[in-house]
Amino acid sequence: LAWLSSIAARGSFAALEDAVELENDRKHPTRCYRPVAAGLVTPRAAVIWWVLLSCLAVALACEVHPLFAAIALPAWLLGSAHAASPL
Repeated sequence: LAWLSSIAARGSFAALEDAVELENDRKHPTRCYRPVAAGLVTPRAAVIWWVLLSCLAVALACEVHPLFAAIALPAWLLGSAHAASPL
């Protein structure tokens, strides 16, 4: 469950970053093929995926152990903050 929680958290970061970095990704030679930049997924859908995957990651972390959740939650917050801040 810990592994699945980590995978869900990483997926949530990727979805959020794709929604936030849409305009920059469209101009990039390789990132323009990412689903949001290519127009295959809407930014709104990417944000919904961020919410769903985040909820899954947190729920799984809580199921593993309270200490794991106590470590995973701040890590998730930092990852989300990093994904949401354009460089």
